[in-house]
Amino acid sequence: MINFSIIIPTYNRAELIISTLNSVFNQTYTNFEIIVVDNCSTDNTREILLPFVEAGKIKYIQHEENYERARSRNTGMDVAKGEFVTFLDSDDFLYKNCLKDAESFIKINSDIKIFHNLYELVNSDKETVKTYSFPPINNAQKEILMGNFLSCIGIFIHKDIYENYRFDLAPELIGSEDHEYWIRIIADYSIIGRINKVNAGILEHPDRTVNQLDITKSINRKKYILEKLRTDKHLTLKYSKWIKQFEAYINIFAASDSNSIGTYRKSCVFLYNAIRIDLNSASTIFFKKVLGITILKILKIK
Repeated sequence: MINFSIIIPTYNRAELIISTLNSVFNQTYTNFEIIVVDNCSTDNTREILLPFVEAGKIKYIQHEENYERARSRNTGMDVAKGEFVTFLDSDDFLYKNCLKDAESFIKINSDIKIFHNLYELVNSDKETVKTYSFPPINNAQKEILMGNFLSCIGIFIHKDIYENYRFDLAPELIGSEDHEYWIRIIADYSIIGRINKVNAGILEHPDRTVNQLDITKSINRKKYILEKLRTDKHLTLKYSKWIKQFEAYINIFAASDSNSIGTYRKSCVFLYNAIRIDLNSASTIFFKKVLGITILKILKIK
């Protein structure tokens, strides 16, 4: 039987992590281990997890300080025993057949070392709030540069990968550490698989990292990745065709974020930069779409 290691980083999620764990305990496929890595929570996370530790249902590791999720995921991979690892944040869920479907996929596609299923945004009642579109994966290297469609949920990586790749711990990358991680992995494992089924849910709540929007930090994270693409000879070789397009994407991303907080003129500046960098990019359609929305909103506020 295929064994999975489920790595769950957590910090002050005592009120949410039990639901996350229950979504794993309720899996129809049961050959797995759960590794919870606690970033020195200051709430009662340790106390509520102790019964699960004593019952042998989870492995629990507590860091001596809050190192953020990248370090926690690395810590989990250091002790993982599974043939495949998957990551799960402590406020999200696996649906009951997630691991069973993963096992079935592996049996049919034994040569694929990285694959993922689909996910959705849900509320506390696990009702769908938002569905996501996912790009084709026949050109995974290009697609992962143009957006982190893998996120860090519902993705499975073989031990050949997780034993040799670690998350970058740079503080300026916090919030995009998973995007940078997949870019490095897909540079070497460009054939990825997909289970075309929603098997995981991301819980929408005010404290989600993505809801703590800081456009400057967001841009800087992506510029950090851009610098790696330009200076790491291996990554430059693998991604040279799309580095310019990725630079344009950084500005598209910033334009979209600017729209979301109502700074429409700033959004126009980012869009101008994107078009100036890569006018002929396939993403030009998206430029036009966001630009149109931005102009309409600017006209409304005049």
